[in-house]
Amino acid sequence: MTYSKWVFKPRLVPALVTLVLFPVLVSLGIWQLDRAEQKRQLLAEQMTQEQLPPISLGNEVPVDLSPFRKVKVSGRFDTRHTFLLDNKIYHGQAGYQVLSPLKTVSGAVILVNRGWIPPGVSRADLPNVDTPASSITISGRVIKSDTAPLQLSQDNISGDTWPVVIQWTDFEQMEKKLGYPLLPNIILQDPETHGGFVRDWSIAWIKPEKSTSYAVQWFMLSAALLVIFFIVNFKKVNKDD
Repeated sequence: MTYSKWVFKPRLVPALVTLVLFPVLVSLGIWQLDRAEQKRQLLAEQMTQEQLPPISLGNEVPVDLSPFRKVKVSGRFDTRHTFLLDNKIYHGQAGYQVLSPLKTVSGAVILVNRGWIPPGVSRADLPNVDTPASSITISGRVIKSDTAPLQLSQDNISGDTWPVVIQWTDFEQMEKKLGYPLLPNIILQDPETHGGFVRDWSIAWIKPEKSTSYAVQWFMLSAALLVIFFIVNFKKVNKDD
């Protein structure tokens, strides 16, 4: 009499592939869960700051301002120096965000994100940036520097003449280019104040549920990988009795 028996005999290549891919997939899922939690904290922080009155930055500008905190500050823009933050999308069109140093009445300098501006005719043709030279009062919300999460090179600042194009906001590099120190914050200028460009500061992109769904997908892929590994490594062995 002949009967069949299933035997688990893992082969080298599937075992190595599983050992490499499985922890990677699980790690990506955990990372997305962390991202979801960070986004929930950002939304909670923004809601908290919305309830608070704006801080007037006078002779002393604190460096430990909370993200999304509403502020009001007076000073003069450095009209000779402007940064164009590259690869910013507005309504499907790539352009720049205009970052201008504002010298406050205290003497400290803080970057103001004045909004989005479309590109020139070509990459070599930078847009014309009109910067007010007179004293101005800016209101807006404080954010931290959006440094690049993965820097494949140090080629961040392009051009020797102003305005210069940057790929991310690296304060150390920007201070070196300017020749003077900056406060470690950026003000997103409110839409209703003059001296700016397109300023639609929606945070609709902060969607914790989107990161959670990505996490579920990564965990499902890791589970599928294990199922496939066991299926391909179970062999039917026929035996004679």
